[in-house]
Amino acid sequence: MSSKHKIVHLITNHVTKQFVADAVTIYGASPIMSETPEEYAAFYPNVKALVINLGMLDENRKALIKSACQLANEYKIPIVADMVGIHFSPYRHLFALGLMQSFDFAVIKGNCDEVLSLQTGGSKNTFESDTDILPSEAEKDFHRLASSYPHTAFLATGVVDYLFAGSESISICGGSTLLKKLSGTGCVLSGLIGAELTLLAPSFNVSDVIRALQKVTSFYKCASERAEFTSNRRIGQFKSDLLSEIEVHI
Repeated sequence: MSSKHKIVHLITNHVTKQFVADAVTIYGASPIMSETPEEYAAFYPNVKALVINLGMLDENRKALIKSACQLANEYKIPIVADMVGIHFSPYRHLFALGLMQSFDFAVIKGNCDEVLSLQTGGSKNTFESDTDILPSEAEKDFHRLASSYPHTAFLATGVVDYLFAGSESISICGGSTLLKKLSGTGCVLSGLIGAELTLLAPSFNVSDVIRALQKVTSFYKCASERAEFTSNRRIGQFKSDLLSEIEVHI
């Protein structure tokens, strides 16, 4: 992937910015991490994807996310939304639902409990993301959610990653257990998805998006497995090796 004109706007978790920016750059895109809405109109004609993260949310951040989403929709730029923590925070959950009612998203991402809460509202128990078995009721909830947003692909991460779009569902196994021991690995995946989606702009549909999701999630799991092996399971080395594997396998 050439980095030329493949700009991804990332509004991500403050503590993971460097990790995410490095991964996106290595993958072949150009990250911009502006949190100044006043300048968005100037550079959005050149942006090819937007990635937002609800992990560190306050009123100012809510306003800049809305500004970015509005421009992304105007320019028909795919948006990836990482719904961090919405299953236990009514404040985040309400904001997430408001975003989904106001803007079009290419990808909604989160762990299984986070994504399910968009359908259940947190009014009933879901299941632990550590399981590798998807209960039938949870699968039904995923499909109900996907049918309510037919132009959006949903990625629910866990021991097994589940992709849902319309009536289609895909499960992807594998990946290193060390991903859960290192902060920011989920943010990195969101960034890589955004980088991959730059190849779809300005014309894309949900079938294109779910194929891109399948490609990136499978690739990322394989990269993490190789990094676990080369790092000998040392966490610090694993982080470095994960970035190297992203570069090696693109």
